[in-house]
Amino acid sequence: MRKLLTISALLLFSVDVFAQDEYCYIKEESDIFGLSFAIEDECKKGQLLWAEMEYGKEAVDYKKDVDVYYGTYIAGNHCDFKNEIIINRTDDKKRLIVQCIINSDKRRRDEEQRD
Repeated sequence: MRKLLTISALLLFSVDVFAQDEYCYIKEESDIFGLSFAIEDECKKGQLLWAEMEYGKEAVDYKKDVDVYYGTYIAGNHCDFKNEIIINRTDDKKRLIVQCIINSDKRRRDEEQRD
């Protein structure tokens, strides 16, 4: 019984420690390229990415095409296409959020230029 409790406690502790490394949260204000470079610097392959870009203090009435461009720029450079990719603008139209699994430690464009 004592061994079972010890093993259970170790499992709970180890899962909690590793859970912090499973996601990467990046937030930038009005700079898609800064967001992309921050993802490259801070995040690792296999992590869940939560990238958030604020358009500024006021709600911006961008066309949906702008969100699609920014979202696909981040997804195209950083996300694993074998997993779900979520690109969404908040209801208050102040933030764009991209969620996905990170494909690589470097942007795809950089990898292609090296070949």
